[in-house]
Amino acid sequence: MPRASYPATNPPQFGALAGWTVDHQPVRENRSPLPPALLEAPETDSTLDLRWRGRDIEDPYFLSTTFRHSGWVRSRRLVVEALCRTRQPESRKREFTNCGNHAYVLRSIDDPSVFRIAGSSCHDRFCLPCANERAHAIALNVSDHLRERQCRFLTLTLRSADEPLAELLDKLYRSFQALRRRAVWRKRVTGGVAFLEVKYNAAKDRWHPHFHMLLEGRYLPDTDIRRLWYQITGDSRIIFIKMVTSQLHATRYVTKYASKPFNNTFLARPNKLDEAVVAMKGRKLALTFGKW
Repeated sequence: MPRASYPATNPPQFGALAGWTVDHQPVRENRSPLPPALLEAPETDSTLDLRWRGRDIEDPYFLSTTFRHSGWVRSRRLVVEALCRTRQPESRKREFTNCGNHAYVLRSIDDPSVFRIAGSSCHDRFCLPCANERAHAIALNVSDHLRERQCRFLTLTLRSADEPLAELLDKLYRSFQALRRRAVWRKRVTGGVAFLEVKYNAAKDRWHPHFHMLLEGRYLPDTDIRRLWYQITGDSRIIFIKMVTSQLHATRYVTKYASKPFNNTFLARPNKLDEAVVAMKGRKLALTFGKW
C-alpha cells in the first residue's frame, strides 16, 4: 500500500489548499512519534485491470479505486483505454491512473494545531473527480462576481452536420471569438465565462458541440444574437438566452457545466471517445472574457 508519511515529503501543489502547508517539522523526542499514515481501503474481491499497450496493469492502490474513483470505475476504465488507443503521452496516462493514490498531511498556517489530509490529483480533463473539484473552485470564483451584477445565461450552438469533431470545435471557438468582436456585443456585454459541452447524436451520427455561458452586461435582445450568430456561422440560428434570477441558480448552472469533461452519449463508443480525446486536447473547456 502507498504511504503518506508524516511529515509528508512531497507536498502537493494545490492552489485550492491556500492556508495549508505540508508539515516538515521533525518529531520531538519528548513525545511519541506519529506512525506513517496508512490509508487502507476496505477489503474487496474486485480489482481494477487497466490495459496499457497490451500489458495488464493491475491497480494496487485500492485507496483511489475504492474511495476517490468508486463512482465511475467502469467509465474510468473506458477513458484509460482511449488514452492508450490514441497514444497519449506516457506521463498523462501515468498521472491519470495514479490519481488519488497518494495522500499528504497538511498543517494549517493560521492554526498549526489543525491538520488535514489531502489526496493527489491528476487534473486531467477526462477525470471526473478532478472535474468536480475544478467546478467547485470555478463556482466559488464566479459566485463572487455575481453579487449585485446583472447577468444572463446564454447557449450558443452549431448546426450539427457530418464534420469531424475537431473541425466543429475549430468553427465554434472561431465563431465565438468573432462574435465578441462585434459592436453590439462589445457595447452590451461586460464580461463572462463560457463552458464547452460536447454531445453525440447516435441516431444521426453527428456531433453537437456548444457553449454554455454566463454573461454580465446590459439587455441583449435574442433577435440580435440570432442574427449575429447566423451571420458569423453561416448556418446556425439556435441560441438560448435567459435572465439570471438568483445567485444560487447561477452557481448551480456553473457547477453543472464546469464539471462535465465528457458526455455519456459517446463514452461507451470507443471510436467516438477516441475522437473526443484527440479533438479536445489542448482546448480550453472553460474560458473567461471581457473584464472577468
